[in-house]
Amino acid sequence: MGLALLLVIWLLPSIFLINEEWQPKINTLVIFVGISILLGIWWDHKNYRWIRNTKIDEMPVAIVSKRMASFRRWTRYEIIAISVWVIVFNVLNYWVMGYYKASFGVQATLIAFFVLCDIAIIYLLYKKVAYKFLNDIKKNIEELEDICTE
Repeated sequence: MGLALLLVIWLLPSIFLINEEWQPKINTLVIFVGISILLGIWWDHKNYRWIRNTKIDEMPVAIVSKRMASFRRWTRYEIIAISVWVIVFNVLNYWVMGYYKASFGVQATLIAFFVLCDIAIIYLLYKKVAYKFLNDIKKNIEELEDICTE
């Protein structure tokens, strides 16, 4: 659905009254978001297959523990990638909206605001969403390792 909406925005600029100055900027933003959606779909599918192929009842405990450790590591990479995405999106937004043309004071205020928003998003994402999830995985891995040593 998101890709279809991006295609409409990209192919029908006259509907949205986008002039020639804005079209390259909108194209860049649409391509960035489109690539982001495709990478997100690929990543989620990869994780889904990995988890689905982890047969806890059939696999040795050591292999399950190793697979869960890999999944935990991938979750950390996902958080890093999302953090980088938020920063790159704000940089693109800054460029697309033409904030670089504003006075120094306005630019400094906007950059400070964007940095604070980035920090808040990254903090909330990591501490409030993923941190609990990663800790649960770590506890499960430790329990599995304890079972392996018994």
